[in-house]
Amino acid sequence: MKSDLAILLGLIGLFVASLLLCGQRDLQLTAQNNRIALLEEQVGHGNIPRITVTGRTSIYSADGEIVMQELKD
Repeated sequence: MKSDLAILLGLIGLFVASLLLCGQRDLQLTAQNNRIALLEEQVGHGNIPRITVTGRTSIYSADGEIVMQELKD
């Protein structure tokens, strides 16, 4: 009987701990999303080039330039 009570209390403790961890994770995700939104707002006023790549392409930077090479099968 006492072992059942101990197991039950242990399971309740694990449940409460998992709720606390989930709450912390949600707070961290909210903080990260807020930081990303702030950065996007600040950067949104600048002149940022947009590059769209279709197909299989290798992209790397070299001497201050962006180099794209099409990959062949």
